Amino acid sequence: MVYDGTASGLNDALFAPHFTLPVVENTMRSLLEHYYSADLDVGEMFLNWPLGKDLQPYAGVDVTHVQTKKGADKEEWELERTRPWERWVRNFMGLRDSPYRSLQLMIKAKYCAYGDRHDHTNPFQWDAVILNLPGDEGYDPSLPWVMKVRKDGHLACEVYIYVDDGRFTGWSKMECWKAVQRFSSILTFLGIQDAFRKRTEPLTRPGPWAGTVTSTNGGVFATVSALKWAKTKSVVLEMVQMLEDDETAMPRKRLEQIRGFLIYVGRTYRWMNPYLKGIHLTIDGWRLDRDEDGYRITKQRQVRQIKGGGEEEASIDNAVGDHVSKDVWEGEEAARNHLNLQAEVDLKEADKAFANGKGGDLDGYARGSSEGVRGEPPETVKAARRLEGDLAALSELTAGEEPALQVCRVKGALSAVYLMGDASGKGFGSGIWDADGLAYAAGSWENDCSNESSNWREAENLTKRIEEMGREGRLDDMELFVFTDNSTYEGTFYKGYSKTSKKLTAIILRLRKVERETGCILHVIHIAGTRMKAAGVDGLSRCDFMEGIMAGKNPWSYVPLNEDADHRSEGRVADWVKQWWHDEEGKPWCLPRPKATDEVIDGGEGGEFAGYPEREGTVWESSRLVHLEKEDWFRLHEIPGHRLWIPPPAAMTTVMELFAEDHLVNPHLAHVFVIPRLMTHMWRKHLFKDADLKFYVQAGAPFWPRSMHEPLTVVVVFPLAHVVNYRGPWTVRGRPHTEKFIEQLDLRFKRPEQGGRREFLDLEEPMPGMWDEEYKWTWDLLRKFLHEQRRFPPVRSGLLRGVLQGLRGRSISGAKISG
Repeated sequence: MVYDGTASGLNDALFAPHFTLPVVENTMRSLLEHYYSADLDVGEMFLNWPLGKDLQPYAGVDVTHVQTKKGADKEEWELERTRPWERWVRNFMGLRDSPYRSLQLMIKAKYCAYGDRHDHTNPFQWDAVILNLPGDEGYDPSLPWVMKVRKDGHLACEVYIYVDDGRFTGWSKMECWKAVQRFSSILTFLGIQDAFRKRTEPLTRPGPWAGTVTSTNGGVFATVSALKWAKTKSVVLEMVQMLEDDETAMPRKRLEQIRGFLIYVGRTYRWMNPYLKGIHLTIDGWRLDRDEDGYRITKQRQVRQIKGGGEEEASIDNAVGDHVSKDVWEGEEAARNHLNLQAEVDLKEADKAFANGKGGDLDGYARGSSEGVRGEPPETVKAARRLEGDLAALSELTAGEEPALQVCRVKGALSAVYLMGDASGKGFGSGIWDADGLAYAAGSWENDCSNESSNWREAENLTKRIEEMGREGRLDDMELFVFTDNSTYEGTFYKGYSKTSKKLTAIILRLRKVERETGCILHVIHIAGTRMKAAGVDGLSRCDFMEGIMAGKNPWSYVPLNEDADHRSEGRVADWVKQWWHDEEGKPWCLPRPKATDEVIDGGEGGEFAGYPEREGTVWESSRLVHLEKEDWFRLHEIPGHRLWIPPPAAMTTVMELFAEDHLVNPHLAHVFVIPRLMTHMWRKHLFKDADLKFYVQAGAPFWPRSMHEPLTVVVVFPLAHVVNYRGPWTVRGRPHTEKFIEQLDLRFKRPEQGGRREFLDLEEPMPGMWDEEYKWTWDLLRKFLHEQRRFPPVRSGLLRGVLQGLRGRSISGAKISG
């Protein structure tokens, strides 16, 4: 049963934090050839969980349409019920924070099912975590990058939760079945319904999960059903026909339906998502915060002519510290959270209907957006400029009759191939190496190419080399890592397009075709220009063959994808974080915690954020900052304390999966990430969605010298906080004072010499006695900012905002903080 919490106004009074659901890519870390997978469904997912008592009085259900008419004999359930409204006491579909709270408790149930990892009778047992990362000389591309391994050498059984669907993996059919049985038993013990009729047996090619069909027969692959592939081809052709009929009046609603379907298919095929951009721009191009090409306008004001009226000034910059922009920020943040969370649930239900043969139902999913909305959306929209090119690419990439097979892990290759290339001036060069050795080449551009942009020359140099390797058969079922100091090339590869260069967009399409034709797995990774010079590849374009790897140096030492920042800095990075995490007296910033009886100060709407006086007597359950090792990543539910993540860049896909679960279950804990700016396509976008504070430390600091080349990315995720009489949402992220602080940090770290840096600090070992004075300003700034966050006491779960209609500015919950 679905209730509309938006129409009643209830959703306007609720806040649901952002959270991330797992995708099929995450499950690949526990799959090898001939491994098994099975599915378990939770019955009546939302109804398993009670609605908060403070919220129940506002969740009424009109039952007049099912009550017995006057004069007739009443049913037994009506005898003591005379009112036309009933109180709803369970989570329900259509309530903003139902997905958040329901998933939060499901993950807790999962942690219970894990049990004792050292118990040899436990199907979820595991002994060690092994990293098999690119950059290691012994890297094996046929194995996962992060492996949770049992004592017998097999990968551990695992379970992944996607709304109410559980996907289980195991090395044998029996072990996979035991994992399902244990999880089912724990659910039953906890009073959670297990829909036994929907359970599937362990198979090497199970049915769809999160929209994707996996197969471990002859390798590890991902694909979609034949029905979904046929639907994909048909909707692409349908959009092509729409464009040909009238590009100025394309049906917006139908485009939204098609977009929703293709987004789901794009979760299986990583080459598809970049070519959905034209659809996004076309659908949202009518909004007031978009330019003529459909792209969003940021940090400026634009005047648009509104039909039927005069001019309306639409403020696009929400970072202005006035009351109007604050209201806009809160409203859009809340609406965006609700749309994203509810969309996942709606999409899952639609996919089930599609799998049962109701193809049209999946079309009904339309991904919403609250950004820049002013007025009702039009019935038709004008095609964005890039839509034609995107549809041409999609038509070409989906041309086959059989569903495309996405290779998730190469089979049989004993080592990966690494390609590093550069083009400067009139020359170009590249170096290729694998376990067998190194080969390099150099040349000069022909006259018709020398006038092209540097971005095009960089991309063409690498792409031509990749195409040559593909024709030679060197990429068949191989994994290729491409390194470039051109960030545009990396960004264009993962976005699939260049906004300003059609030629660059065409080059990326050529790369995607090489992937499809050779079955290779291709990674494009941006590195610092100084690293390219140190490796000697920069000199190849000038015919200099006596530097870096060409001079016999170890090529793997120039691609530290497998090393974390603390290991590379010999422990100095972790020491630096711990210095500003604690105050001058050595106490953590989160040490004070108010008692439940403490009075609120500085409260009230329209003033500063409500806070609490600092108290010495009460502390958090754990205020220490725990530096997480690789084994700790998989036992976060056993570790008290705030999290310090300093993982290798290549492990970030798994780290982000585990962080998402931990942040969902433990919103009262803080997280600090310190990662070199490498392989950012795997983690930056997702991590920044949860980041409250983020800044970069350029190479040259005492704890991160110039020999590190790429800057450090520092991200702090603060605990979710509830502040009485404050309108919410209770996050530091996006606030004007936070943005100004980030700008200040970035500015200072871009010019480390302004903080007292000396040139001799570029040495690997800073001079004794210089550390404290050199970067004391970083401690002072960060400590001050952390001190201000003490006004936001943490909570364990989402709470009702203290601003229901008619109760504006007053608390409805009694204002006691628990947890």
